[in-house]
Amino acid sequence: MTYRKLSQAITMVALGAAALIAIPAAASAEPGTGAVNEQGYLVECIGAGDGYTARVSLYQNSLFGDETAVFIETADSTLTGDTTDGPFLTDGTIDDITVNLFEEGAAAGSATVSGGSYVVSDEPTRFREVRNEGEVIVIVVGTQTPLTVEGLTLDYAGTTTALECDTAFAFDYTRIVRRIGTPG
Repeated sequence: MTYRKLSQAITMVALGAAALIAIPAAASAEPGTGAVNEQGYLVECIGAGDGYTARVSLYQNSLFGDETAVFIETADSTLTGDTTDGPFLTDGTIDDITVNLFEEGAAAGSATVSGGSYVVSDEPTRFREVRNEGEVIVIVVGTQTPLTVEGLTLDYAGTTTALECDTAFAFDYTRIVRRIGTPG
């Protein structure tokens, strides 16, 4: 698999995960009560260390909460972990974040994401999404502002690995939940 395809696959997984995190909260929101503002960041990074590859997802959302997820693949295992002790991105700086890792439910050490900064790298682009979630329609409209992330690293097993963050943006959305069949 080429680096570009791997990066695209990781981005799709991360956006899918972010949507799955959002779906239960959106579906449980009171339909038809108006618009809710949602602001935050999504940063997706990959890197390769001494005998492992790593994926890191930083998700910060004013409506659904914050999450940092780390996935480390070695020759014979996959380690995962996450933390919700955010916010992680503040005033152009990405905080140091320690994540406990697990392999098949058993504790497997920790990894630390650290040293990063971010700046706006382009003009905002419009975003629109409409999802049918059974009894409700969720409409999300707003903007995504591209970011450039620099200096972010992952410390794991005595190795510091530089992370490349091809997917990074700030978002400002308005979310509307409507029960199917109701005007508005």
